[in-house]
Amino acid sequence: MKKITSVKGEYGIGFEIGGSEIRDLQGLLNSRRTQVEAIATNGFGAPEHKMEFVKNIRGIDFINDAASVNVNGVYMALYNLQKKAVWITSFEQWGEAGGLFGELMQFISTKISSVIFVGNENSPSRATLEGLGAQTEYAPDMESAVRMAFYSAGINQAVLYCPGSPAENEGCSIEKRGSSFKEAVAQL
Repeated sequence: MKKITSVKGEYGIGFEIGGSEIRDLQGLLNSRRTQVEAIATNGFGAPEHKMEFVKNIRGIDFINDAASVNVNGVYMALYNLQKKAVWITSFEQWGEAGGLFGELMQFISTKISSVIFVGNENSPSRATLEGLGAQTEYAPDMESAVRMAFYSAGINQAVLYCPGSPAENEGCSIEKRGSSFKEAVAQL
């Protein structure tokens, strides 16, 4: 079979490869088209529980980042944060921040107005954050934390739920704690 060199792209491929390979290629192209359509249908939004906009109440945005389970997740959430925020967390891994520690502290000092820990009080975390000028509070459960954050945040600020710890440490899944945050916001 003669190869046509003047036609570029997918159209010229049929002359270089056999019929079964063309079907495989067509299957690959169809699969790719299906993936692109699925992404377009979902509106190119973030996956659930990853920097997910939940709701705006009285000028305060509520952002669910329950999928952040480590130092890097906290770093990326704060890096991408566009507004000053009240941070709801259970993060205690300050020693594991390593090379990110300086930048993480800078983000906290410039982007975080106060921090609400869900669960037990952790004195080293409180000392670290108060040294940066962030107010710290403790809430026994997610509903109390969201309520406290709502009353602490100002207009045009955000409430960011970014735990920064594995969900297993809290005895649940990412989905469960993300849903817990969303339910608490819905009750405001």
